[in-house]
Amino acid sequence: MIFFKRIPHFFMFLTIVLLICGCTNEDTKSKDINYKVLVDKLEEDINIVSPLYYQTINGASKVWLWKDKKIVNSSTEDFVYPFFEAFPTEPLKRLEAQLDIHNSIEEEYGQWFFYDNTENYEVFIFDSWNNKENNDKEWQVFFLNDELKQITIEKESIYMELAGHQVTENEVYIYSSNKEDIIVYKIDVATFEMDKYTIPFSLFNVSDLIMNVGQFFIQDNTFILSTSDFTDSNGKNNNGVFLVYDFNTKKAETIFIDHGIYKVFPYNDEFIVLSSDENNNTYLKSYDQAFNLIESKKIDIKSEQGSMYVRKNLWQVNDDKLYGTMSIDGLNIDYLVVIDINNAEVLYQMELINVNHKSQ
Repeated sequence: MIFFKRIPHFFMFLTIVLLICGCTNEDTKSKDINYKVLVDKLEEDINIVSPLYYQTINGASKVWLWKDKKIVNSSTEDFVYPFFEAFPTEPLKRLEAQLDIHNSIEEEYGQWFFYDNTENYEVFIFDSWNNKENNDKEWQVFFLNDELKQITIEKESIYMELAGHQVTENEVYIYSSNKEDIIVYKIDVATFEMDKYTIPFSLFNVSDLIMNVGQFFIQDNTFILSTSDFTDSNGKNNNGVFLVYDFNTKKAETIFIDHGIYKVFPYNDEFIVLSSDENNNTYLKSYDQAFNLIESKKIDIKSEQGSMYVRKNLWQVNDDKLYGTMSIDGLNIDYLVVIDINNAEVLYQMELINVNHKSQ
């Protein structure tokens, strides 16, 4: 589930997904999906596009688009679902046109894991784990603008895993990990020079940490990872934790907090935390740059279908709004949600009941 911001000739990833035809407050049904809009306080024109990718048990797939607050039909030829996000196939075709290869791009370079772009360039990241020739030995990073640039990152061991990426106007960060370290590769998009940084897990007072995609970033030369998927060195879980590493001073901090963390967003001079409490209520919490709590605002959202939970990786910020998805535990019911980041007001909520398929 992904949202795209529409930019001429480019898609900018924003976060989530959607589905079927027309947006009214009446129930709408099809043989695949039932949906209805529960809340709509958004302006008429919204510059967001999101694909909804469905895959059936027998492998068949369908794609719909949420565009201009309407659900329109699309084609599986327009999107590909290589990892956990649906990417548009048009950029991949542009890349293939620049490469002198005789086989498919995945046969040459492995699994397509990530795609992103700015107004100045596009970036593609491939993992050779399913490539017989390279045998899980490297990652390939392609930059495409007026010309094509290719960078090979060799894996140091079979235990290295591709964890995520981050794109800015001037740098691209590739995040990976092994059993002992977090490894960050920083690529300068002007010179295409690459620097490598190693952050030992032993610097932090945690164990059994899971690096989920989208839960870490670099800001002001500081690496920040936020999660609830961990235990501390005593084998306990303290709800949430910030792991902070300053590349300049080499100082590491472990900051435990008393609530769960779904995802953290840098916003102005603060960090906005999408979080939960022990009763499964959802909050937006504001922290300053020193990770002191400034404000906590409850998100007043509910469902008649049951208790909702946040799909934590599938949230992003655009134009002072949070776009994301929530689901009902144990049921095939999802919600597309848009929230005002300043006051935690729910601006949009659509209920999607997947009749025969599993949404991605």
